[in-house]
Amino acid sequence: MKNNDADYGLPVLKNRDKTIMDEVIILFFLGLFVCHFIPAIQPYMQKGWQAMEYNGAPWYFEFVIVGLPFQRLG
Repeated sequence: MKNNDADYGLPVLKNRDKTIMDEVIILFFLGLFVCHFIPAIQPYMQKGWQAMEYNGAPWYFEFVIVGLPFQRLG
């Protein structure tokens, strides 16, 4: 049974290397992160979070930003 799981997991990992979706997701969240530090865009970022009823960036945003490098390195 364990061998079947390993045989399935390897092709999945190989196929994942051939897609650009990971890079698109990383660039999207990196863009959101960088926008928080550009003074001209900061008011719009704050209003966007407030529109979604957050006081600032939501707690899960931090996990995404911190988790992306680990996902790519892992």
